[in-house]
Amino acid sequence: MIDHKGIMLISFLNNGSLNFLINIYSDAQHTAINFLTNSDFSSENLIYMGGDFNVHDRDWNPTVVSHPIARQMLVDLADNLGLVRSLPTTQVPTHYTPNEN
Repeated sequence: MIDHKGIMLISFLNNGSLNFLINIYSDAQHTAINFLTNSDFSSENLIYMGGDFNVHDRDWNPTVVSHPIARQMLVDLADNLGLVRSLPTTQVPTHYTPNEN
């Protein structure tokens, strides 16, 4: 169904209905987001999309000053798949810079 090293599609039956979860690791070039955006993948029964999108944005990190294009692609992708985006309820960092010390 999806052939990309950064995307894992998980299917399961629930009361006779086939449902899907999708986990994404999108590298710094956002190849997984680009792949899904440019593919014809769709599923009425996709109920969750999560992972490490490597998209820094002020919607989920107020210290970021811009809205990168990958962010809009990700939001559009979720909308096209019929998913609703959830935002953090508590403001905590979503990315930690490695401690060099």
